[in-house]
Amino acid sequence: MIATFASMFPAKDPAYVLVVTLDEPVETSGAEPRRTAGWTAVPVAAEIIRRVAPLLGMRPDFEPAELAGITLASQ
Repeated sequence: MIATFASMFPAKDPAYVLVVTLDEPVETSGAEPRRTAGWTAVPVAAEIIRRVAPLLGMRPDFEPAELAGITLASQ
């Protein structure tokens, strides 16, 4: 079995493509082994992008989430 995952980054203005292919992958943290790309190749791709993006001058760009029903109080 071969698991393949393709991704591009940065998401807002894609400039790079990454393809991760694993031969005979097995993820064993659960009760039963998992072999799909979502469990094996995706975490590898995420780690590669996490390490390579800063070398290419990219930083995470997060938009703050709405705080539903939460009141901020100052001290």
